[in-house]
Amino acid sequence: MARFLLLPKDDDVPDALAGGDLSLSPQARAAKVKSLTTFRRAHADPRLSSGRGLRAVANVKVIATPQRHTPITGVTIFEGTAEDAEKIQEAAPGAEMVEDFRLDLISPVRSG
Repeated sequence: MARFLLLPKDDDVPDALAGGDLSLSPQARAAKVKSLTTFRRAHADPRLSSGRGLRAVANVKVIATPQRHTPITGVTIFEGTAEDAEKIQEAAPGAEMVEDFRLDLISPVRSG
């Protein structure tokens, strides 16, 4: 099984949060996080932003969903076969599917 990321393709969050207070104070940041999570939940496709909805489309193991684990980014993470990923992509034309893979660290070159 491979791991896949389902990303919002047309992300309106920057437009929704533009303007207002740009302060970095804890209160201002907390308010931005709250408005971001509220916006994401209000605009999420319930069939694809919850584990139950994804499992109804394909036989996958859901790792993280915007409803519970990734409300800031709106990314859904699941494990399944390439065929499962195709089914989900067909059901989610407004999302981008990316296969996750491990990145190896580049060893530093020692000089001298």
